[in-house]
Amino acid sequence: MRGAGLILLAVVIASTLANGQTDEAIHRQQVRDEARANVNVMHDALMAHEWDSFVIAARGNLKLASELGSDPDLLDWLTAIAARTTVHRNVIEGVVANGMPEGVCEDLWQDYRDMSVIPVDRAIEKEKRRALARYEDRGREFRKFIDVLFGAYQDILSDDEERQQSGRQAAADLVARAKRGEPNSISEFDLVAIDNVRRTRDQNCTVQLGVRTVLALELYQSAHGEYPDSLDKLTPELLPEVPIDPYNGKPFGYRLIDAENDPLGRGYILYVVGIDGEDNGGERHPDLNIEALGSNSGRGFDYVISDPRD
Repeated sequence: MRGAGLILLAVVIASTLANGQTDEAIHRQQVRDEARANVNVMHDALMAHEWDSFVIAARGNLKLASELGSDPDLLDWLTAIAARTTVHRNVIEGVVANGMPEGVCEDLWQDYRDMSVIPVDRAIEKEKRRALARYEDRGREFRKFIDVLFGAYQDILSDDEERQQSGRQAAADLVARAKRGEPNSISEFDLVAIDNVRRTRDQNCTVQLGVRTVLALELYQSAHGEYPDSLDKLTPELLPEVPIDPYNGKPFGYRLIDAENDPLGRGYILYVVGIDGEDNGGERHPDLNIEALGSNSGRGFDYVISDPRD
């Protein structure tokens, strides 16, 4: 069976198409509709500075994300990440460009303080169980292939470099089998797909921690009349520890700037180095900030958390 690795991303869609509008598919669409409605409310509330409405809509999407992430398949996980991302973006815009009040910052900081990462591991494991159940008549060799495939994906998504290397090698072997026309193999597209899942996870974790840090900086400024000269001063009262950049293992980049000379009126730059692992002093990509976290064109630039423009 060539391209069998596509099961990871397609098994839920395939079963839905085969069975029509299942309860699961209908519920997922309802969640998307509700999340989009909350995004519209957040945007309108930001423009009007209606902060109570903003917080209600933001918490609505955070709740949707938590519910979807409690026992997700892969599409649930992706939808949950998307719902959270809408909140991250709007909170940054509210703080940097719309003068979010101290009380609102404190309310949202409490939400972010208690916010855990939505793990992708359970979603991958659930997809594996579905694949085995859906194709249970394929025989022992196919079940062995599924074990190798999903084991490789779990390794690629781990934080351990040796496991990542081992997973990539196992997946590459399956790709080589596909090129030879052998059954039970995967295409290079499948590897790109799982890399995109990893990239999405890493980006969300980074921005989530960044938003928490931005809110902590605002609370510090409200209490002391100025921003700290170091992120160390946020600990342990506002942050349990100095946030670590996952792309180089060092503390987030942070420096004070003159707000009067900044086009956004910011008093600081907060950033991570991005996929090239190089500190470029908080220099953002001229077009899309997010490029620094997921594209070769982002090399030479940093992802600036304190910049809502994209």
